[in-house]
Amino acid sequence: MPTVWDDSELEIHLDVVTRSDVAEMDDACGEQEEGDLGDPGKVKALSLALHELLYKERDEPDDVDRSRRRWLKKFKAQDLLDPVLDIWKHRAAGQVPDPGRGGPRYDDEAQYLAVLRDVDPSTFKKFLAGWSRDFRNRRNLWAALEKRGIKILPR
Repeated sequence: MPTVWDDSELEIHLDVVTRSDVAEMDDACGEQEEGDLGDPGKVKALSLALHELLYKERDEPDDVDRSRRRWLKKFKAQDLLDPVLDIWKHRAAGQVPDPGRGGPRYDDEAQYLAVLRDVDPSTFKKFLAGWSRDFRNRRNLWAALEKRGIKILPR
């Protein structure tokens, strides 16, 4: 027989959180200047390109950025850095945008391919071989790759 709920047993609590409440909670959590997942040195050691991608700093971080970083520190998100880097290593190829779908600018494709070069060199070589065959006439693509230090030109 299905459970029947008696409304008198239910209590509903609605709390309104104001900006000052969030500020108080943020202050209680402390500061985290390094980045969302802690020490960027580990990321930089793995891949300079990945470090540039993940740790792009805005000119002025906004309140949301600061609050997010404080809460991540409180929840010890830095403990997740190694598993996140492992995921990047194993899934980096799936993050590389297809140059066939892009426009005349290939900065994103070049940046993600540079990450792939650092974290999975054998897959990087396969991508580069395929791109040199399929996109050999895209001068802007090859210029963007060269800007990233990928100097192999199409055949």
